[in-house]
Amino acid sequence: MRYVFAFVIAALAAPSMALAAPPDTVAVMDTIPVGFQVVPGLGTPGDRHVRFASFNLLASRNFAVDGLEMGMVNLVDDRLSGLQMGLWNQVGRHVSGLQLGVVANWASGTVEGLQMAYGFNIAGDTSGAQLSSVFNLARDLDGVQASTGVNLGRDVTGVQLSLGANVAKNLEGVQWTVGGNYAESFEGVQLGLVNVTKNGKGFMLGLVNVADALDGEALGLINVIKDGYQHVEVFTSDTDAVAVGVKLGGKSFYTVFQAGWSPYAGEDQDRVSIAFGLGGHISLAPRLGLDIDVIFSGRFDPDTVLDIGFEPVAMAKLRVALGYQFFDHLGIFAGVTLNNAVTWQPGKRRMASYDMGTVGSNLVPKNKFNGEGAVWPGFVLGVRL
Repeated sequence: MRYVFAFVIAALAAPSMALAAPPDTVAVMDTIPVGFQVVPGLGTPGDRHVRFASFNLLASRNFAVDGLEMGMVNLVDDRLSGLQMGLWNQVGRHVSGLQLGVVANWASGTVEGLQMAYGFNIAGDTSGAQLSSVFNLARDLDGVQASTGVNLGRDVTGVQLSLGANVAKNLEGVQWTVGGNYAESFEGVQLGLVNVTKNGKGFMLGLVNVADALDGEALGLINVIKDGYQHVEVFTSDTDAVAVGVKLGGKSFYTVFQAGWSPYAGEDQDRVSIAFGLGGHISLAPRLGLDIDVIFSGRFDPDTVLDIGFEPVAMAKLRVALGYQFFDHLGIFAGVTLNNAVTWQPGKRRMASYDMGTVGSNLVPKNKFNGEGAVWPGFVLGVRL
């Protein structure tokens, strides 16, 4: 049995070299309707023939197939017009039709149609679709790549779909994955948990979006856009005596991360706040802009965490602030806020850090389990870096 496998390996080694650069000058000898081979060279003649139907036990080699080829390993020097079904399908120049395989499909020329493999697909220029549960590779793709593993395409016009990762040098279309997307440059849409590009034009939607330059928008939990909206804010407000916030986003939309501290008004206790929000920036002039944020925070007394737990106050804040940038990373802003807070803590808590009167300053819960809320206006004033 080992001699048979050695013979197969030796037979496959020579055709693979020929398939890399099949000769153009050799004329096709005959067109033979049907052929059968055990391995290349053992069976009906086929190396320089065109088949309408070709079958093999272990491997076959034909100059061209215009019809159907079935077997374990199918090797075609020039072209396939039809269907290949096998463990390993390899075509030297051109595929117009369908390739099916459990491990690999390989076409070093153009594929116009569909490649399907449980293993991986490799094609030089692809105009159609590649489908694989592990790996796809196409130098130029004009169509669809779909894989539960990895898609690799140099220039992609169309769609890349994967549960793992999509990689493209130049993308015009959509990258869509549960994992990560990378495009050196793209014009279209990136949808994934992690989206990365050097130069993008369009829309990025994901948990993490990273771009050197983006002509468009990015929406995600963390947006690192070098030419986007990136600022650190240090401010005071009616609910936080001192707070620090970070805004990360594209040209107009951003996410907000904040942490603040304040004493309870009239009480010898502290309050800490942790907040997350979404916002938008409206440019009014070269250095003048309006920020509108919606921020959600949890506020708790750190001294009581070990004794009674967090028992936080939940707060939603709408903030509208007008800002002026003296330099790219030095400016001031001021604005108004509308606060809505609910607490489940028993007892009386003053929410405002400063004495703003009785309206909205105190929250008086009904009891331990039935919370009561309050709505009141406030202010914000700070420095933007």
